[in-house]
Amino acid sequence: MGGLDLTSILNLVGSPDFGLLYNGSVVVKRPLDREVTDFYNLSLKTLNIDQHYCQIDVKVTILDVNDQVPVIHNQQPEFSLLENSPGPFPVLLTQIRAIDFDLGNNGSIGFTIKRDKADSVSKFLIHKESGALLCTEPLDREEVEKYEFTIVASDKGDKKSLFSENRFTLNVLDVRDSPPYFTHKSYSAEIYENATVGRHILTVEALSKDS
Repeated sequence: MGGLDLTSILNLVGSPDFGLLYNGSVVVKRPLDREVTDFYNLSLKTLNIDQHYCQIDVKVTILDVNDQVPVIHNQQPEFSLLENSPGPFPVLLTQIRAIDFDLGNNGSIGFTIKRDKADSVSKFLIHKESGALLCTEPLDREEVEKYEFTIVASDKGDKKSLFSENRFTLNVLDVRDSPPYFTHKSYSAEIYENATVGRHILTVEALSKDS
């Protein structure tokens, strides 16, 4: 705004975030945050030397910039799945959720799995838009007891994408599917015929891969 008679300007009311210069310009006095206040209703009041009063309302709309990082807010960082699950596959493990307080593309979120170790996450995928984390094939606890994921939530900012990362853990639950086995293929022992009752002959050991 400009061109106002200096003698007629009274004041600008509505918010301390804005001020009025001597030439009638409305200016910003402090940093603005659209996520706190997205618009302001201001009033410019004037009174000339003839005591004629005038007021004009000014609405200031705050435009969004991409300054909010997406935040993953799943309460449970660990989840589980039975080994050798019959499916059908893919099986939903959990729903990854995130929030971004920016608007439009700046607040639109996509999900990916960070490929730290290709072998450890090759059996899993995440739906980019919904955040559904899926297992694509049966798991064997005797091979891997626990999988760890780094999930990345990224916004779609036009100039710069902001992102955050969270770690999640999948525990593979045991199913009694491994038969016991002896630690040696065969055992042999010798003992005198006059051995006393209860005398130790040998020790055999049987194990199972199940927990």
